[in-house]
Amino acid sequence: MLHYKESLLNNKNIEKEVLDRIFSKKRITPENFYRTGFEYIPFSKDRVFAIESLLSSVIPFDKRLIIVNSGEDSIIPVEICLDHDIEYRITEIQDTNSLEDLLSGSSAFSHIFITLSDKTLNSDDFIRIKDIARENDLDIIIDYTGDISYLSGFSLNYFDFIAASIHFPQTSFIAARRNKLVQTEGNARSCSKDLHSFWQQTLRNRTREIEPLFL
Repeated sequence: MLHYKESLLNNKNIEKEVLDRIFSKKRITPENFYRTGFEYIPFSKDRVFAIESLLSSVIPFDKRLIIVNSGEDSIIPVEICLDHDIEYRITEIQDTNSLEDLLSGSSAFSHIFITLSDKTLNSDDFIRIKDIARENDLDIIIDYTGDISYLSGFSLNYFDFIAASIHFPQTSFIAARRNKLVQTEGNARSCSKDLHSFWQQTLRNRTREIEPLFL
């Protein structure tokens, strides 16, 4: 279990600063973030490591991933898919007709991956893709490249997984819907990038007292 401990970020001051910036108007701390229905997993690694841990753990072996073309940013998920033998298809962010056609012809897709910045976070293009994903029961994975402070106005209902940089040297995090994390158990394609095991490690220091979810 040593590599999990080495990969996870254990600096509570950084965790507090991150969540304070994301939830600047809400009383959410690292200790009670789970009350949102999500789990927060911080890494002492860069954003690419977080994305690789995510993709190599959440895509079932018999399912495919849809990658929304984001130019150079799409190189990262494509390389990860090739490295871990994950089948994928690429679609354009403005071409929702092609996305709908792709989904109507196959039930083999389980997740959609989209890279967003602080400028595109709540864009009309993303909202349309989000709606199509929800209508087709696709889990939404967001690779966020912007300032995490802008996430404070972003709805948790818009995604199932998000990976982002904390903007400290070699630090990143994943926020994931808890019921989706449970489904990743035993699904990882890499022993050293097992998202479920990372999550379980973060639970070791959690208080035994479990409070209800935030409304």
